Amino acid sequence: MAQVKNINMTPDTILPYLKLSQYDVGREISFVMKDGSEEYTVPSGATVKLEGTKPSGLGFTITCAVNGSTATAVTTAGMTDEWGTVVAELVVRQGDDRIGSSNVRFDIEKSPHPEGTTDGSAEQIIPALTLILQQIETDMEKAEVLQESEAWAVGERDGVPVPEEDDTYHNNSKYYKEQAEESATTAREAADEAVVIATSSFSSVGSVNFSVLSNGQVRETWTLDE
Repeated sequence: MAQVKNINMTPDTILPYLKLSQYDVGREISFVMKDGSEEYTVPSGATVKLEGTKPSGLGFTITCAVNGSTATAVTTAGMTDEWGTVVAELVVRQGDDRIGSSNVRFDIEKSPHPEGTTDGSAEQIIPALTLILQQIETDMEKAEVLQESEAWAVGERDGVPVPEEDDTYHNNSKYYKEQAEESATTAREAADEAVVIATSSFSSVGSVNFSVLSNGQVRETWTLDE
């Protein structure tokens, strides 16, 4: 169904007014062009376009189909995606020259059912949303548990070493392993120092055996007689 409006290409005080709904696409609007009281004849080769600027400042241009003195525009998403008052202009051009124009006002009503609105009843939607939120919460808790497990096991969270002020810094497996390795290193270093020890065994002739240990191995043994 097309809306039909008379429009005077010699501008006057009467501004044609049309009403549309937000998101109206594919609706035909026909303008019967007048030159005063006479029909306006579109010159051969001329184009007629409907041009306007929406409330956001973004514009739109629609090329009209011309049949005699009637120019028909078909609404697009780029024209009706916003609601509010839009003043547009029907422009006749011959090449780059504007040879005729007249303004027209559109009142685009806000859609009571905007795009992206979820259909359904509260009894259907709210439980579904609740389940989604519960799943998100569960996943977050699992992630926290995994991070804590990693901290206690290897002293890291998401691959980043925990700082000294963290509770897990001195109480994780990695820390105890490092402490054990340090203790073993200290023991090896002490064993590497040559130490003379008494074997605490006396021979039948009253002698005492001594051994030199290095790195835990007997390096030299001698006997001291009384």
